[in-house]
Amino acid sequence: MDFFYSFIAFSGIALIISFFPSAAAKFYARNVKAIEIVLTFAGCVFVILYGLKNHEKEDDLRRLESDESAKIDSAFAKAKKAEGKNGERGQHLKIPKIKKSNLAGLFFLGVLLCLSS
Repeated sequence: MDFFYSFIAFSGIALIISFFPSAAAKFYARNVKAIEIVLTFAGCVFVILYGLKNHEKEDDLRRLESDESAKIDSAFAKAKKAEGKNGERGQHLKIPKIKKSNLAGLFFLGVLLCLSS
């Protein structure tokens, strides 16, 4: 986000001004520093307001989580119960458990996921 408002304040405005008449270009040339400062501070205000908005959303999510914690706890209890039953079935059917993870494979899987996105 910071990149975008800096880009507009310092370099993107020159491209925009090139499409305006010569009077606007002269006005920009006379007041270039003031315009850059105003746009930079406007970008800072935008980023602060955007951050406050995200902070409010995070508070709403925390409130929702605290309201729904009983449902979450019961879901975890059911999952533990199902895990125990599946473990018993796996022992009955003699399905081997994989205890060792392939770190190299997981690393390359992560790299592949990053590249694909």
